[in-house]
Amino acid sequence: MNNVSTKRIRLATCLVMALAVASLDLADAGQICSEAAAQKAAFPQADSFEKKLIVMDAEQLKTVRAFKHSKKKSRIYQYAIAKKDGTVLGYTVIDSMPGKKDPIRLMAALDPYAAVIGVKILDHAKSRGRAILKGGFLDQFRGKTVRDKVRAGGCIDAVTGATISSRATINGVRRILDLFSVLVPTPPVTSGGEDGPSQDCPAGSQLRRLE
Repeated sequence: MNNVSTKRIRLATCLVMALAVASLDLADAGQICSEAAAQKAAFPQADSFEKKLIVMDAEQLKTVRAFKHSKKKSRIYQYAIAKKDGTVLGYTVIDSMPGKKDPIRLMAALDPYAAVIGVKILDHAKSRGRAILKGGFLDQFRGKTVRDKVRAGGCIDAVTGATISSRATINGVRRILDLFSVLVPTPPVTSGGEDGPSQDCPAGSQLRRLE
């Protein structure tokens, strides 16, 4: 085999390896769902999503920083109001939580009483942790309100092989509910009975695993 043929083979091999690495990078760092698509999936009847921005005052910032599972350093809080013909259908809130290596960006859709309608993962870089997208993990958040103890080790089951991603998502939804309850005025929730205490998990409940 002459030198020209050897160089061509080496060049072709390098090109194949480069394409393989690039495809892995794309699979590991791709967007799962856009904000607009997630909003429309949550509120298909909505004709508008009105974005709102709150700059927290000192008292609000002190309150949200006191949350054990929902600490937030920034004074800026953003959400969107889903409307149809001017009527409020609900709200969407986006947050980002640290994953194993890269942050997990998620959106929670809330009804007019601030109960969870659904949770959507928007960005998740780690392929293995994407198991949280399957098996009904995200469905467990439906109907949860700030009165429910949504937390890792509580009533939400984790996913085998994606414990870190599961915990990040649980903590993200918890923070969304906590901050929303303080910063956005909504009708009082009815979960757990009127003016009732936070709902505890069943006795002996642990962080179980979904296959």
